[in-house]
Amino acid sequence: MSRNTADLIATINKLHALGIAILFDKENIMSTDTKMRFLLEINGVFAQSESQAISENIKLGLKHLKKDGRSGLYRRKCLGYKHNEYGELVINEEEAAIVRNIFSWYLEGYSVNKIIKELSSTGVKSPKGSDKWPKRTIQNMLVNEKYIGNVLLGK
Repeated sequence: MSRNTADLIATINKLHALGIAILFDKENIMSTDTKMRFLLEINGVFAQSESQAISENIKLGLKHLKKDGRSGLYRRKCLGYKHNEYGELVINEEEAAIVRNIFSWYLEGYSVNKIIKELSSTGVKSPKGSDKWPKRTIQNMLVNEKYIGNVLLGK
């Protein structure tokens, strides 16, 4: 069953126009049966309503976790940080040196490609252990607010 009633009806109408019938096995409804079509649409409304209620509950739960500071997203690890015994982010000095170099080079006017060349020439592996640093990894680091001590959720 569809989670969007309008999409469900539009899809059934398109298929009906092409001479294609749909059997909704769980509900035992044939799309060509005009008496059952109304029941099908009612089931679609219930499915959509249920989906919206679940979505709202999830959003509300995430909002409360963020407000209370209990969201795991606050503690998502990134280069230069590690988790302590309480699961909190703390500075990993070995990786932090790499991060400081990246930001220093950027402030000196290095392009992202030149930063990648510097990292490769010094044998620094990417956060995933690769010899090649993805350009997007450096770009994301340079705009990640965690590197200035902030965490912003729900952007």
